[in-house]
Amino acid sequence: MKSVCKRTLAAMAVAGSFLGTAAQAGVVFSDLGPAPGAYNAKVGWAVTGSGSFGGTSFYSAHEFEAGGVGNLSISRIDLGISVIAPGDGFDVGLWTDNAGMVGSELASWKALTTLQDFGKCCELLTIDGISGLTLTGGQSYFLVLAPHTDAGASDYVIALNNQGVKGGQLYSSDGGTTWRSNGSQTIGAFDIVSRDGTSVPEPATLPLLGVALIGLWRASQGRSRR
Repeated sequence: MKSVCKRTLAAMAVAGSFLGTAAQAGVVFSDLGPAPGAYNAKVGWAVTGSGSFGGTSFYSAHEFEAGGVGNLSISRIDLGISVIAPGDGFDVGLWTDNAGMVGSELASWKALTTLQDFGKCCELLTIDGISGLTLTGGQSYFLVLAPHTDAGASDYVIALNNQGVKGGQLYSSDGGTTWRSNGSQTIGAFDIVSRDGTSVPEPATLPLLGVALIGLWRASQGRSRR
């Protein structure tokens, strides 16, 4: 497994085109827009350690439905994530969906970072070379982002998607022990790519109950200075 921060418009354009013609080439889920505006760079969900500017550790979880049919071998994930303070990086995981809450971890990638500054658009962080990870078409999962160290100074933002895709959005401020729901919200910008070449329909909205808005308030307030 390896992670690569894409630094060119050409590379970003390839990932950003998944909602178009490339949607026939193995995209299991995507809420990325076409290049050059693949996501909303001005606002997003906080992924921070307690040593950051906000003084709180925030984990962020985004519910999505895997498109396609049957078992799908995942090969790549692209994220619209930016940095305010790098600290010791952030972690990404794919988890099962347990009745609208984060279930069991399927895979994770540790101590990632990006050179994309918050508020600027629209490079993608790519996790590629993934092997041994299978999702099932039609089932819901969570993409989970966390500071690499709860007490660290890392301060990242996963941008909101600009395609109007909503899903269950959860947050945790106690190291992922307790998850709280923000309800159905505009989720972060990302895609999940399979090597199986399965055609995928438009991603579905996955509503959840709950009206807690602390996560979005934290993101919007904490990043408004830029």
